[in-house]
Amino acid sequence: MHQAHYDMRAGDKPIGEARIAVSVVGGKRVIVGQEVAEFAGRSETTYRIGPDAVMLASNSQFAKFELAGKLTGGKLVATGTGQGGKPLSLSEPLSPGAFLSGPGGIGSSIALAEHLGGIAPGGKRKFVALGLASFPAPAIETIHYDVERKPDAGGHRVFAVTASQPAFTVSGDLVLDTAGFVVSQTAGPPMNLTFTRR
Repeated sequence: MHQAHYDMRAGDKPIGEARIAVSVVGGKRVIVGQEVAEFAGRSETTYRIGPDAVMLASNSQFAKFELAGKLTGGKLVATGTGQGGKPLSLSEPLSPGAFLSGPGGIGSSIALAEHLGGIAPGGKRKFVALGLASFPAPAIETIHYDVERKPDAGGHRVFAVTASQPAFTVSGDLVLDTAGFVVSQTAGPPMNLTFTRR
């Protein structure tokens, strides 16, 4: 079991924290995470990322919903409840070679990090993931990653990552320790967020 705690900042302002736990359940890696932050009001996000199932729950002034998804017949099928208890039902095909991810943040970066081991400094790779998202509405979104390994720093691997999804594209740096876990990550405009492990 790996557990970690991160401070979240928007620019130079502390806005919240994130917690992560990575374990093996039934022989499969499972990532469980929670973020609590102030985005013009309190926002709580809880998620779970497995190799064949995902969950996302969001509670903020903008949205309140809960979704659980599972790979079925080459598709991610998700059901749950939305604002006011309204039933939600979503489905999207999983592209060949794609992996399941989460709503951004540390958990998604750990899911991505599992695929970065063979990239040498200066090397570039592209990846595709499918995950549950909360903005601008509950959805299943395809995320396209462009990754370049930068020179190592402080004994850690450093990657420049650009993540493109329907609502926006964001670029930043992802720093991994020797075990492949996140030391820190940045997300530039429009997010302007920094996560730093305590």
